This record gives sequence, structure tokens and C-alpha cells, in this order.
Amino acid sequence: HNFFQQAKTLPHVETLIPNRLCISTLKQTDSPKVISPTSKTIKIHYHVKDAKGKIINGTFTDTQPLEANLAELIPGLAHGLSGMKEGEVREIYIHPDLAYGTYSEFANGKPFTVHIKLVEINGNTHKPLPPLRPVDTEHLSPNIDSCNSFTTLQKKYSFYCGYKTWLHYKKASPHLNLNTIIKELLQTQSIPQTEQEKEDLAMLNWLIYHDKLDTHYSKAENKS
Repeated sequence: HNFFQQAKTLPHVETLIPNRLCISTLKQTDSPKVISPTSKTIKIHYHVKDAKGKIINGTFTDTQPLEANLAELIPGLAHGLSGMKEGEVREIYIHPDLAYGTYSEFANGKPFTVHIKLVEINGNTHKPLPPLRPVDTEHLSPNIDSCNSFTTLQKKYSFYCGYKTWLHYKKASPHLNLNTIIKELLQTQSIPQTEQEKEDLAMLNWLIYHDKLDTHYSKAENKS
């Protein structure tokens, strides 16, 4: 979140979604034409800077502005433009969740800044803006409808994984002691594990995980 923490220290920065979407108005105008949820197309000049400040895309060097349909823009940009007037200049700070995803090559899957000048607004439409939900979950989990629900799910999953790990080793603790662990660690530094040892270790972990360690040893003792 360092990118957004730094962005918040800049003048006139407004947070729309914490650690996901911020805007900063660099030049205001008195134009009566304002982008609204029903606006259809816009003409803009822009450039995109990655998290290190390097320009990776843009139209400011072109003579003609880019014409774009608001409903077809990435979510972070579409919502970051909301309320912008003709002639206004903004910077929009966008997390990859609201762009092309964290696994995209665009800006190396990291947050980026769009410096944008709104040249013109045209037409009206009833087509909604793209939803503000993490792009990477759009097809895998359509029930995730916002960044907040995604963050909540992440926290629940992290807690669940941590709890399962703790429970796993809690079950094993009666069968381990510090001297044994140290001895085994020192030995493995110089002696590589055989395939059989790897299989035995995997079986041990499986037995611990499924709470069947005591049953396994009881059967082994009865056989002997």
C-alpha cells in the first residue's frame, strides 16, 4: 500500500476506495459539461505512469485526443473520471484490481497513475459503468461484487489457513521435542532425503492432518 500512502500526501488528493482508487484535481474549470453516470463517450489526452513514475502509455504527443466509451474503460478509470468537467485535468491513482489485474503485464501488475485532460463529453447512454470489483475475481467468483467484500474474503482465508497450520502442528507436538528437531535439522543439512524418506514424511504429515497418528502407531505396535 506504499503507493497509495504516498499519493495521499500529495495536495488535493481524494480517496474514493482506500488503497484502491484515488483522484487529484490539478486544473479546475467552470464548464457546465460534466461527466455523469449517463455520459456516453469522451475525448481525452492522457499518459500513464507506472509505480516508479515512468510513462508507459499516452496520447499527449499525438495531435488528436483519444475518443473512448465510458462503459468500456477499466473500472478504476471510468469511476475516477466521474464528476470531471470539460477542460479539467486530473491524476487518477489506480490499483491493478480495478484495471487489468495483478497478474497482468500492464505496469507489471502494480498500481499506476493516469494523468488525464478531459477535452470533450458527447452523448448519453443507459449502459452502466463497469462494476468496481477486483478484475481477477470477475470470472472465478462473480459473487464478489466489491473491493470490500474481496478484502473481507482475503482476511477470512488468511485466518483459516493460519488456523489450519497451527492445528496441524499442535496435533504433532506430543510426538516431537526440541532436541529431536534440532538433531534432525542438523542432519538434513549434510544428508539429502531419499525418496522413501520424502514419502514417509508426506505420510506423517497426512496422518497428523487427519488426526490418525495414534491409530497408525497402535496398528504398527500390534503387528510387531
